[in-house]
Amino acid sequence: MSVKCAVVGLGIGALHVSSLAKIPEAKLVAFADLDAARVQKFADEHGANAYPDWRAMLDGEPELDAVILATPAHVRMEPIRAICERKIALFCEKPPAVNLEEALRIRDVIAAAGVLNAVGFMYRWAPLADRMRELIAGRPQLFARGVIAWPVFEWVLNGGAPKSLYSKAACGGPLIEQAIHYQDVLRYITGDEPVSVQAMAELGNLYAQEGRDCEETTAYVLRHESGMLSTHIHNWSHKGTVMDIQIVGDNYDLTWHMKHEDMSLTGTTDGQEINEPGPSEYYFDELVGFIKAVQQNDQSLLRSSYADACKTMAVCEAANNALASGAMVPIRS
Repeated sequence: MSVKCAVVGLGIGALHVSSLAKIPEAKLVAFADLDAARVQKFADEHGANAYPDWRAMLDGEPELDAVILATPAHVRMEPIRAICERKIALFCEKPPAVNLEEALRIRDVIAAAGVLNAVGFMYRWAPLADRMRELIAGRPQLFARGVIAWPVFEWVLNGGAPKSLYSKAACGGPLIEQAIHYQDVLRYITGDEPVSVQAMAELGNLYAQEGRDCEETTAYVLRHESGMLSTHIHNWSHKGTVMDIQIVGDNYDLTWHMKHEDMSLTGTTDGQEINEPGPSEYYFDELVGFIKAVQQNDQSLLRSSYADACKTMAVCEAANNALASGAMVPIRS
């Protein structure tokens, strides 16, 4: 059976469109976007219907099986409530909401409706995430380290990213907007839930500060249930790209180099060298998994439910609270 899909929001949603177009079981039938020219272009290219917003789309498409919701984070509650009322399967882009309280309200709406649901934490679908998980399974973890740097503020200045990335109120800040990906996949790999966090940040002076409260550099330290400590440093002003997650245990030291064009897993385990390349079609693979789950109506086929995504969101919001207070903050379970 083909799965009739609609995509709301054609910014990051455009990436999901290209994936869905390659999946034989997925049928793109509708698009919604505030940009009239853009939404019509996508509709013409895929033989689908164009709508000016999600409300018109839901009214005009009575037979949808699935919606890919790629609106900005602060536009989640209303469309998700309407999608749930229609009993349509939901794929929601990350972050699940702009703050944890709203995310938890949405979680409860989804649970009450019983619709199949997923959040776009695509790194969970990367083969090297599974490989790292396999290599450390059942073994003591001593510490973990994430180091991520991107030229995000340069993208904003050049028009390659929205100005909302300057504002915590609009995007949730670097931790909820982006570091959430790496915190989520660390949860997935280790299975070791964080319980408390300390954090600090620097607004920086490489980019204009007027109207910007999103920091250039943020660092936080987590204590996990097992006693493992993990650190994460996140920067939005570096000219290049740095993306590494390292996990060190009793007799292993593994680093996942996550740059899309040069992804690999290196290190040692029990004295044996590890140097494995990894395919990086995770955006495609997560939607293959989503479509299969919709076909079979099987939530267990999905790696990141909305409820689980709220657990990752709780970590990042606690880190933001630690930034504001300067104190160690417990993470809401």
